[in-house]
Amino acid sequence: MYDEQTAARCFAEVFNRVIDQSTQRQELRTKVLLRSTQLICAVWQGLKDQVSGLLREVRDAIGELVQVDAHLTIYSQTQKRNIKQSEIIPELKDIIIEGERRS
Repeated sequence: MYDEQTAARCFAEVFNRVIDQSTQRQELRTKVLLRSTQLICAVWQGLKDQVSGLLREVRDAIGELVQVDAHLTIYSQTQKRNIKQSEIIPELKDIIIEGERRS
């Protein structure tokens, strides 16, 4: 089992790696996944000041994806399967609410 310090350090590392990866990736579904990962890390790190901006970035990435193909699915990190584009924002909002409860 991890302690809180270790978990925070891991989330910070993933958060920073996602920034690097998001500039290198071209595939739009991957960009949505990377931004979602970054948002989840921010929520679990308690970075409340960054959450709304990251949620907007996820929405923007989904908007780009919709322009290419509105029927492409997005991988859900909580359900461990692909879901419809319209389902990802409500799922992320649930994660944000859960994070707010924890803090």
